[in-house]
Amino acid sequence: MSSKYTRLAFCCRQLLFATLLLIVLQSIIRLCFMSAHASDGTLSDYAQFLPHVFFNGFRFDAQIASYALCLFFFLALPTIFTPIGYSNFICRAINVGIAASLLTTIGLADIVFYANFKCHFNNVTFDFLDEEPLVIARGVWEESPILTFLLVVIVVGVAAYYVMRRLSKLPLRLSRTLQIATPFVTLMLLFLMMRGSLRPWVLNAEDIYVSPSTTLNDCVPNGTFMLKKAYSEHKKQFRLPTAEDLISEADMSLAEALNAWADSSAHSPADALFRTSTPNPPCAGSDVLIVLTESWSNRLIDYEQMFGLDLLGAMRQHFNSDILFRHFLSSTQGTINALESITISCPFPEIFTSQWRTTPLPSATARTFSSAGYETFFVSGIRLSWRNIGEALPAQGFDHVVGQYELLAQRPDAQCNTTWGVYDHDMLRYVSDILCEPHSKPRFILALTSTSHPPFEFPSDYPFADLSYRPAFDTAFARPYDVTLDYLRGYAYESNELGLLMNRIKSSSRADSIVVCLTGDHNIRSILPYGRFNNVFHRYSVPVYFYAPHSGMPSRIDTTTCGSHADIVPSLVNLCLPSTTYFAVGQDVFAISDSLPSIGFNTDGYVISRGMSSESASRKASALTLLKKLYFQSIFTAK
Repeated sequence: MSSKYTRLAFCCRQLLFATLLLIVLQSIIRLCFMSAHASDGTLSDYAQFLPHVFFNGFRFDAQIASYALCLFFFLALPTIFTPIGYSNFICRAINVGIAASLLTTIGLADIVFYANFKCHFNNVTFDFLDEEPLVIARGVWEESPILTFLLVVIVVGVAAYYVMRRLSKLPLRLSRTLQIATPFVTLMLLFLMMRGSLRPWVLNAEDIYVSPSTTLNDCVPNGTFMLKKAYSEHKKQFRLPTAEDLISEADMSLAEALNAWADSSAHSPADALFRTSTPNPPCAGSDVLIVLTESWSNRLIDYEQMFGLDLLGAMRQHFNSDILFRHFLSSTQGTINALESITISCPFPEIFTSQWRTTPLPSATARTFSSAGYETFFVSGIRLSWRNIGEALPAQGFDHVVGQYELLAQRPDAQCNTTWGVYDHDMLRYVSDILCEPHSKPRFILALTSTSHPPFEFPSDYPFADLSYRPAFDTAFARPYDVTLDYLRGYAYESNELGLLMNRIKSSSRADSIVVCLTGDHNIRSILPYGRFNNVFHRYSVPVYFYAPHSGMPSRIDTTTCGSHADIVPSLVNLCLPSTTYFAVGQDVFAISDSLPSIGFNTDGYVISRGMSSESASRKASALTLLKKLYFQSIFTAK
C-alpha cells in the first residue's frame, strides 16, 4: 500500500469500521439501559413502537459515533504524504479504544443517574460541580459498583483496540477509481450521520419522542447525547439575580412597585400578585378552551380587507358575531415564551429548558383550574420533547399532556406531516371531541397549533382559497411572493380550521357551557415590513377572540381595550371560576369600559395604553415586572 490514494482509502475504511464499532457499542449500552429501566410490561404494551425506538436510537448512536471519529479523518489527511505506519496509528487501535472507553463510561454513568433521578442527564447535573466534590465522590463510590464499571470500561477499551487491529489487517482490494472515491463517500456518510436526517431538520432532542410511553422514549437517546443536551441547556440558562439586583435594575423600591401596581395595602409581591375571583361569575363551571395559534397575526386581518384576500375562511363569521379584541400584544416573538406566559406567567426566560422546569408553581394556570375542580388538558400535534414540555407541563397542573404519539394512539387515522407531527385540523377535531363528549367534571384545555410554522407542509388536498399574486404585494410584504404564499396559506389554513372548530362547538349540545379564547402566539415575523410600521402594535399585535354565550355577560364589552397575553387568564378566571385565588398579572378585560384606562405590555418591554400617559403606563408595567421577578426569584431561590 504505497500509493497515497491507497493509504487514504485505507484510513477511510478504518474510520468507517471504527464508526460501526462505536454504533454497535452504544446499541449494547441501550439494551442494558432497557433491561435496567424498561419493564417487560412496558415493552409488551408498546411493542408496536419498538422499531421506532431502535431506528431513532441508531440515528443518535451514529451521530455521536461520527462526531467522536470525524476528527480522526482530518488527522488522517496528512497520511497521503507520510508513511503508512502513521495512518495505522491514528486511525485504529488507540484512538478507537479511547473513544469506546469514553462512550462506555458516559453510558454507564447515565444508567446510574437515571436509576437515582428517573431521568437522563439534565442541566441539574452540572449543579453538582458547585457542591463538595469529595462528598459527591464518596456518595458515588458507596452507592454505585464503581470497580465493576471500571473493569467493564477497561475491557471494552482493550476489546475495541484488538478488534481494530484485526480489521486493519484485512486486505484492501479496490480499483484506483474506488480508492479516489472512498474519501468523498466517507465524508458524505459522516456528514449524513452527523445530521442524523435527510430532512431539513437535523436530528435533535425532539426525535427522542417516538411513543406515548415516557420510559420507552427514554430508551431512545444515548448518554452522550443527553450530556451534550444538558450542557447546552446549562450554558443557555439564565442566572438567577438577587432581589437587591432586581430592585437596583428596576430603579424603584419594593414599596414604590407595590403602590404603582396594586395599592398601599399590599406588603409583599405575593400580596399584590394574587387575587380572588368574584363569587358569582357569569359562566361558572363552564369548560374552558384556549388555543394558542402559530403566527396568527393581526396585520393579516387588515391585509385581507386591503387586498380582497380570503384569509379568515370559516373564522370570519365568528369574528363578526362574537367578541374580538385587536389591541393586544403577544408576550414576545417566540412560541415558547407565549406558551410559558399562558401557563406559568414567569417573567424569566425559557423556564421549561431550565433547571426549574419541574418546579410546581402557584402561578400555574392549569393548577388554578384544577383547584376549582377542573380536569386539565394540554393538546398539540407536536412531539412533547419540544422545549421539554413533556416534562414541564405535568409539573404545572396538567392532568393530561397529549402530543403527537399520544394523539396517534387515540386517533390512529390522524394525518401527520414529516416536520411537526399531527396536522392541526385533526388535532383541533380531537379537542372539540373532548369538549363535546359527556363528562362529569368541567374541563380546561390549552391547545397549541403547529402546521403554520415553517418549514411548511400542508395537507396535499386542502382546499385553499385563491391567494394569487397581486402587484401590491411587492410593497406590502418584505419577502418574495413564493415565500410569502406559504405564510399566507398557513394563516388561511389555521383561520379556517379554527372557524370549523367553532362551528362544531356551537352546533353541539354543550355549546352553552363552553368558553373559548383563541389568540396568536406572536405576529408573523418574516414577511411583514416592520420598518414601515415602526410601532409596537404592528410588531407584536395579535387578535384575541372570545366566545362566551351566557346571559350574565356584560351587555356592552369594550373591544378597543388595550391588553396583552397576560390578560387572558385573569379574564377567564373571573368569567368561570367562583371565589378562586389566581395569579393576577393582568386585567379582566370584560370589566373595563371605554371610560376606564387600560394597558398592555409584554416581556420585551413594549407598552401600549389608553386613558393614561405613556410615563404612567411604563411605570405601571415596570412595577409589575419587578414584582413578578421578585416573586419568582424567591420561589427559585428557596428550591
